[in-house]
This record gives sequence, C-alpha cells and structure tokens, in this order.
Amino acid sequence: RIMRPICQLLFVPLLFAGLRLPAGEVSSAPPPVGVLFSNVTARMAWVKQQNVGGQYAYIRTRTIEDLDNQGRLKETQEKTFRFFPLNGFPFARLISVNGKPLAGKELQAEQERERKARAAAAAGVKPTLVPEAAPKREYALTPDMFDRFRFTVTGREQINGRDTWRVTFTPRSKDLPINSLKDRVINRLSGRLWIDVEEYELARSELMLTEPVSLVGGIVGTLRQFNYSLQRVRAEGGAWFVGHSQVDLEGREVVRNRHVRLRVEEKEIKRISASAGASSLAGAGAAR
Repeated sequence: RIMRPICQLLFVPLLFAGLRLPAGEVSSAPPPVGVLFSNVTARMAWVKQQNVGGQYAYIRTRTIEDLDNQGRLKETQEKTFRFFPLNGFPFARLISVNGKPLAGKELQAEQERERKARAAAAAGVKPTLVPEAAPKREYALTPDMFDRFRFTVTGREQINGRDTWRVTFTPRSKDLPINSLKDRVINRLSGRLWIDVEEYELARSELMLTEPVSLVGGIVGTLRQFNYSLQRVRAEGGAWFVGHSQVDLEGREVVRNRHVRLRVEEKEIKRISASAGASSLAGAGAAR
C-alpha cells in the first residue's frame, strides 16, 4: 500500500523537552529566522540526551480510518497504549484494540511481552517497542530544510496561554532535490509553524500540499490531498507531548481511490521520575 506508508513517514509525533533562554532574554521583537531555528535545532540536539521517555507515563491512542469517496467511514483501526518507564527505559503496554480491552490470547501475549521487557530492562537492556508505538523517523528542522523552504516570521500569537512566533514556509522552487518517495511529497508542502517564544518548542503546525504529487510517474498512484495538523501540550517538568495530531491523505493508489485519516492523541501525562542529569527539562540553556 502507498497511502499508509506515506502517512506513517510524514506523520511526526514530536516529543522534545524544554530548552529555555535565561530570564530576561525573551524579546518582543521578531527574531531573524536563522536565529530562531538555531535555537530550535540546538534544543532538539539537547533533548535527545535527556531520556524523556524514562520519566513520563501517558496514554497514546492511534487511529487509522479508511474513508470512501464521499468521506464516509468504511473501516477503523484503533490501538491504545499506556506508556511508562521500566528501569529508566520507555515501554508501551497495549491496553485496547478498537475500543475493547485485551482479553484471552491477546492479553496473555501482551503480558508475556511485558514480562520479557521487564526482564530486559532489569538487565539494563532497552525493551523493544511494538511498531505502532515506536517513534517514527523525524523529518526535523535541518539545514537541508532551509535549502528547500523559504521561512518567514509573520507575528506573535498565544497558543494554550503561551506566546509563540508564527512562521510560514513555502517551497523555494519547483525543482527541489528528490532522493526518495518521501521527498516528492515534502517538496510540495507549505504551511505554518508556531514556535514557543520561551522554550523554542514546536507548539503547533499546519501543513498542506501546494499541488498534487505523482508517485513513480503516476503509475503507482497520485497524492491529491495531504493535510497535517499538530497541537502539542506542555507537561509538568517541561516536556512537550502530542496533544492531538491528524493527517488526511486522499489520492489514487494504483487503480483505486483512497482516503486515509490518521489521528494520534496523548493524554493523562504524568511525570514519574527524574533521570540523572535531567532533573528539570525546563532548565537547560539555549543557543545564542
């Protein structure tokens, strides 16, 4: 299938923890784009050292919907996981499928998987997450993205009571480099980002296709619609989570039309413990 892999590759359930400027250095004037994203990327590098998954427990529900040509629901696949740390390692327990708690053989299999994970964690080995719960590969703000897109800081706006910089982006040209199937879609995206003024977190994003995308010359399919929205929430201790995200994909897959919607929600976020060296995720320094 073509639609679902694209959905999974481009869906970005980011989980980056806090990086803030020292008190008194937050300015009301819009920063140059290069300075803004220098702080964003510096923070992303810092947070990768912080074992956020070993400090928090939360519930994540992942829903995939297949819709017909009129947008009516045909099929739903929903899985809910409870994330929690095992000896400092993140683990995801599958607790329900399509709204129904696990039972019988499914429950026994999940209990056995957790038993093995606990034994591995006790031995200092990171447990393996099931594919649906594993973090997706990020397409983060890298120098390559500045070659692809033109970014503009357009103003300041409050999101969930926090000040953010609103940033728009559009492709720099229609002849951007293509090294993979994913690039064909990314090169035709435009949208808006909201960056937290104090902590340089991505607080919200909206992305869409500027024009339809042919996949392998149109033989494999055509992606006519790609709409992505992300709203993130800040948890106690300074870590940020996916409050709600949604991807809508519509197009042709070989000889049939497809409309797929992917939603992710994270809730009941609670800090469990503070790892050594990461006692406050909101207290790190920022790039200048």
